[in-house]
Amino acid sequence: MADIRPFRGLRFNPEIIPNLSSAIAPPYDIITPRQQRDYHQNFPHNIIRLEYGLEFPDDNEGSNRYTRAAQTLQQWIQQGILTREKYPAYYIVEHRFQHNQEVKSFWGLIATVFLEEYSARKIRPTEVTMDNPVTDRLSLLRSCRANVSPTMGIFDTGPGKKAVSFPQLCKRTPDASGTDAAGSTFNVWVITNENTVDDIT
Repeated sequence: MADIRPFRGLRFNPEIIPNLSSAIAPPYDIITPRQQRDYHQNFPHNIIRLEYGLEFPDDNEGSNRYTRAAQTLQQWIQQGILTREKYPAYYIVEHRFQHNQEVKSFWGLIATVFLEEYSARKIRPTEVTMDNPVTDRLSLLRSCRANVSPTMGIFDTGPGKKAVSFPQLCKRTPDASGTDAAGSTFNVWVITNENTVDDIT
């Protein structure tokens, strides 16, 4: 079983950005160049400024989209746009979307995961990753010293598996919510209660 832990994440300050709709963007690897420009032009506090910065002809080793992302991250922290969680937390996310005229939900957990050798067979790759995206994400990680783009995984909650029911934990109003350009809604619950954290772990 993978070793997961809660952590004190950075998240948008609800007093400054009460609705996440202007702050969220699609995954960087499906955004078109035009969408990238539009997000940068229209949304000053959109995650795209960290996740998928613009490139310029005079970029160099000391000034490029990775260094600009790191500068923006520090500015947002200093300005209180991003705030660090007071206590270690798990973040439960509901992705709610329309499918075949029905509302469906896909649930996820944002957590830290202990990195282990592949031979331990606790976490297994689900796809072949190309070199360029790996280099890009690693450059962003090294520059920002923060992971702004979680790695997605799948875990088994089938028969015989002891699993916490995320919908059961999330009956209260979400701590954050936003709707993307495609009409999908993302609800986020911040879980800091020690007993619940222990159950999830």
